[in-house]
Amino acid sequence: MWGGVALRASGATGMGIRYASSSRERGKAAQAKGHAFEQRVAKLLTRMGYRNVQLNNRLKDSNGNTSEIDITGRRWLRTFYVECKNYNTKTVPLEDVAKFKEVLKLNRISPSRGIFVTNSTYSPRATEIGIRTIDGQELRRLTRKYSVRRSVVGRFLWLLLLSPVVWIGGQFAYTCPVSMQQLSAWDRWESGQNQRQLAEHADRMAIQFQRSGSKMARQAEEAAKGLIK
Repeated sequence: MWGGVALRASGATGMGIRYASSSRERGKAAQAKGHAFEQRVAKLLTRMGYRNVQLNNRLKDSNGNTSEIDITGRRWLRTFYVECKNYNTKTVPLEDVAKFKEVLKLNRISPSRGIFVTNSTYSPRATEIGIRTIDGQELRRLTRKYSVRRSVVGRFLWLLLLSPVVWIGGQFAYTCPVSMQQLSAWDRWESGQNQRQLAEHADRMAIQFQRSGSKMARQAEEAAKGLIK
């Protein structure tokens, strides 16, 4: 009899240990998923233009109470505070959003600077208390809009738009009377180098101008003689 009771007791103890161990494992898994979700939202905020995006910041209110904010980031010279909930299928209740709003108020932060993000949905009243709410559907839309692929494609399109400007500038530099070689020679002359080569080049240019001027003068003289005849 007593042996059976002892076996049952040991069996119950073993079940309790296994249950506690599985609970801890589930808690660690949920914590890891929550942290991964926060990192995903932080990357999205960075792509959206938020600066100095940081995870897990602590705030202390006037009463000395400490609260942890999942994400903070600056935009338009203001700091925004983000609360993340990785609920998957569970609907975010009004109490969660209201608690986040109260934390902001205790730290003298306007609710308009608060953002609540989830990959699930909200209860009807949770979206009507002055906190910007982003549900799973909008989160997926923003992720697609600010994806890395789209940013790369956008940069490529900008290059395509700017390429005609670059081409025109190159053509202007090519057809400019002063070539790049002459400019570099002028720079060397300014620095005291190759002055003799530049002087010789100037002499050759002057002779060419004289020859072309003489040729034009002879052509004009011949044309005048033809008119006199």
